[in-house]
Amino acid sequence: MGDGSCSSTESCGPGVLVVDTATVRAVVALCAGRRVLASVFNDRQTEHAERLFGMVDSVLAEAGKDLKFVELIVVGMGPGSFTGVRVGMAAAKGLSMALGIPGVGVVSLEAMAYAAREIVGRRHVVAMLDAKKGEVFVACYTSDGELVAGPSHVCRDGVASWVGMGAELVAGISGSANPKLVVVGDVVRDLGLRGVEVISSLDCDLPGAQAMVSLGLLKRSNGCVDDIGTMEPQYVRPPDITQPRV
Repeated sequence: MGDGSCSSTESCGPGVLVVDTATVRAVVALCAGRRVLASVFNDRQTEHAERLFGMVDSVLAEAGKDLKFVELIVVGMGPGSFTGVRVGMAAAKGLSMALGIPGVGVVSLEAMAYAAREIVGRRHVVAMLDAKKGEVFVACYTSDGELVAGPSHVCRDGVASWVGMGAELVAGISGSANPKLVVVGDVVRDLGLRGVEVISSLDCDLPGAQAMVSLGLLKRSNGCVDDIGTMEPQYVRPPDITQPRV
């Protein structure tokens, strides 16, 4: 993606490292402001942990930068796989502490909804991720990005009802009897939903770098920089493994 320099008509903005390993597709990107200088994916979910720091090295090398360039870390908080969420957040926390720079957490479903609005404009969005075990992670956002329902985990056969509930909520907010609502997420194609508008792209099927950095910078500009040392993952669903009773 070039040498990472900005054109004379383009403001670079702060150096941002995006790290998201919450879903089946891990993404690491180096950005100058909202501009993605370099990005790399890993679609082998069982290898997210072992590949992650190599991915960081890869985007730095491609952009011709080093870690001194990074002023902010944007990390995916989930929901997603328990192991995947922990891998990315642990790496982001380690880098943040080692470099002495702040971090911002972004919810996976929120990033997908943001990407959808970049495509279709001001529309209400239901974002979905495969939660495995016959369930789906879902969240509903207004055309302004406000969360109105979720993130939740629902059985696959209950997703249609959940979407209907989301439509009723945004109808009440928007004052429209038929709100323009779209559904995104690569899991949607397996659900057989009817009567909904589904859109698909790389960045709204799963969380993508452009949406992650855009949301991260927006949150930072609104004063929402997190204490990355105490930031908690958004697992949504309780873990299968529990502490033994004493």
